[in-house]
Amino acid sequence: DMFRRATCDESLYPPKCCTQPIPIVGARARLDSKLKSAFDQKAIEFETRDRVYCYKPKCSAFLGAATPDNATAMRCPECSART
Repeated sequence: DMFRRATCDESLYPPKCCTQPIPIVGARARLDSKLKSAFDQKAIEFETRDRVYCYKPKCSAFLGAATPDNATAMRCPECSART
């Protein structure tokens, strides 16, 4: 349940026990494939500095990190909008 909540609320990432992060390696065997995938995607997002999200409010998908290489536009994989 802690790993599931950590995919929805960044303040709960990474999941912790006694203030110590729980290593995903030890928990992976107990997570179903859908949760593993969602957790892995959110881990990338939550650990990224200077995040870029789709500009469309109904989408708001995570696009990646802002870098000089993508200063012009990024294409959203969810809605195909250029941000």
